[in-house]
Amino acid sequence: MDTTDYITFTEWYHYAILFLWLILLLTGIKYFSLLESNFKTKNDFGNGEKYGKTFLISSFIIGLFMVLIFTFKPAQISAHSELNWDYAKYILYGLFIIMVAVNAFVSIKNYESRSGVIRLIIMTILMLLYFYTGMLGGLLVIAIFVLFILIYAIIKFKNILTIK
Repeated sequence: MDTTDYITFTEWYHYAILFLWLILLLTGIKYFSLLESNFKTKNDFGNGEKYGKTFLISSFIIGLFMVLIFTFKPAQISAHSELNWDYAKYILYGLFIIMVAVNAFVSIKNYESRSGVIRLIIMTILMLLYFYTGMLGGLLVIAIFVLFILIYAIIKFKNILTIK
């Protein structure tokens, strides 16, 4: 059972709220430097902002891939193939855990003690937020893809059914 079993988007306004949430998080990435400037670094470590943005964007993309993989998973597959899909899920979770560990390493090694711990906690929470938002964003990508297919089909059928 994956996380999409608990999420039901039945009305159009759910997608509108999700779209606004995604816009808010993308704006947050744009202004991430304001948050990063509050942490005191050791030895003039200037790549903290770059690392932080990369971790947040990567968390979102891993969550997006997680939902897309399970959306396109066939309904009826053999037990061996089911195991491969489980491996894909565990690999993505593993990548996310590795990213959190690298963030911990960067925070502890390159920031002063108190700033490093606070940065680690805040970044881990933000990474989790972006990861699960990536999963919901995957649902939005699928919904937009389906909407484009429907619009394309309606336009094609209109052209086919028009009497000239």
